[in-house]
Amino acid sequence: MKLKLLAIMAIGFALLFTGCATKEVGVTAIEKGLPSKKVEELIKKFDLEVVDYKYAKEAIGNGTRVGAKALLVDSRPVKMYTKSTIPSSLNIPDTHFDEFIGQLDSVKKSREILVYCGGWSCAKSPKVAGLLKEKGFTNVKLYQAGEPEWKKNNYVEVGTLFVESAYKKGSAVLVDTRPYKSYLRGTIPGSLSIPDTAMDKLEGRFPIDKSTPIITFCGGYSCHKSHVVAKRLLELEYTNVKVYAGGTPLWKKEGMATTGSKMKEVVAEKTPKETIMTGGVKLGEDEGTVDGEWVKANLSSTLRPSFTNSMALILKEMGYSSPTRFRISRTISCANRVRPGMSPP
Repeated sequence: MKLKLLAIMAIGFALLFTGCATKEVGVTAIEKGLPSKKVEELIKKFDLEVVDYKYAKEAIGNGTRVGAKALLVDSRPVKMYTKSTIPSSLNIPDTHFDEFIGQLDSVKKSREILVYCGGWSCAKSPKVAGLLKEKGFTNVKLYQAGEPEWKKNNYVEVGTLFVESAYKKGSAVLVDTRPYKSYLRGTIPGSLSIPDTAMDKLEGRFPIDKSTPIITFCGGYSCHKSHVVAKRLLELEYTNVKVYAGGTPLWKKEGMATTGSKMKEVVAEKTPKETIMTGGVKLGEDEGTVDGEWVKANLSSTLRPSFTNSMALILKEMGYSSPTRFRISRTISCANRVRPGMSPP
């Protein structure tokens, strides 16, 4: 009986420790970032160095493309890149490598390049890294933990389509971080003005709910102001912060409306139309009319005969059978336009 009990206990302990060990290995793999077998094979094949989050964070510098210490390459599809990418990254999808590699034509072959994709099981980044090495780039590394790890710890960059959707749905707070004067000249409709230099004074404008989606932007890929505000928001414990690095220049380039463009449209409507003269007579805006203000200015006794003769010629060209019957007294309308006082033939 005792032996039977001991046997049962031994089996129980064996199962218990085996289960725990299996679970422990699984957790450790996720925490340490163990690559899938396929990814591991590609890393060995192309002899790639794998860097961690701390290294990648240091590499992006101030977050702009001109301020980054290394060139980051997102090897995922365009749609995924547009929704969420590491700041300063270029997009070179593994399935369209030849179409996108032209972005690196002016990049030195010795430039440090960090390639990433969707995490430890994603084979896209080692594929693109290998292709870059084949193109002659000599300092290519992998940030294999990629976008999933990054967005858990930092803010991400988004594209125009993402911002347009947020603007139309009202699903995020848009923040223009440029100087207020630039904001007044034209910005993305519905945006708040919170310049990076006035962040401390204007922090109260941000939502109370720290989980509210916030998208900052400024004057394009070389502008660091949106990144400054994004980092400050993280310090204030906001958890859903994004940067639209293309900013107002890219927004306008892609045909999106701004507050400035709307103002220009209104001004354009009020711009006087080009003056059209025929036979020495200024025509009105409507077809078959003469400008009434011009008529009034030319109805002096000395100019009336010449005006009448000119009008007669115009009417004859317009098809009126008896232009000599035209009388000045019957031509001025309340709308300040001249209309012939007779019917065409």
